[in-house]
Amino acid sequence: MEEDLKKRPKSRGLSTLEKSLVLLFVALTGACIGLVVIYFTDKNSVSTDEEVNSGCGGPRALKGPSGEFTSMNHPSSYDNSMSCSWHITVDPGMVINLWFEDFSLEATDLCTADYFTIQDNLGVIGRLCGRSKPGPIVSLGNSMLLFFDTNDRNTDKGFKAKYQAVTPESTLEIAGAGGALQGDRGDLLTPGFPAQNYENGALYQ
Repeated sequence: MEEDLKKRPKSRGLSTLEKSLVLLFVALTGACIGLVVIYFTDKNSVSTDEEVNSGCGGPRALKGPSGEFTSMNHPSSYDNSMSCSWHITVDPGMVINLWFEDFSLEATDLCTADYFTIQDNLGVIGRLCGRSKPGPIVSLGNSMLLFFDTNDRNTDKGFKAKYQAVTPESTLEIAGAGGALQGDRGDLLTPGFPAQNYENGALYQ
């Protein structure tokens, strides 16, 4: 029996290299599992566009045929150093009529302090500030991006805005000018030209 035991080969332990490879495999496996857990956790925690806050209170995404939104704290003064945004979307084939029931922002010559920016499918329509209520603004497409930015100095009462989905053909009736033009040539005139001056705070496109 002793001779058999002596003849039986002894079991060889793992070499240093093999041990290192095993440890590396275990570490990589753990890291992969951790990444998978993090991925699914983050994926489940991502907010939809409807759940994102505008920064002024209320949702950022505004959908449906009509709606309204305000600056933070309205009708009290808005806060300094704030940035808010809204994304209005209406049905395809419709455009957006935006108007203000109340509008009072810090006034500067080039609207560089507190300002409200309007952008549609084709780009920036205008930047608004001051205490004169703008006229109605009609987009050229079915979506509109709106931004309200304030600096760290003066504040004011802010604004209350409303929107409604309308047909493109109603642009002229609502805004007094603007809309989609077709043809090889044509004339562009401000409302009432030349008999009357254009209105302050009007934006046509």
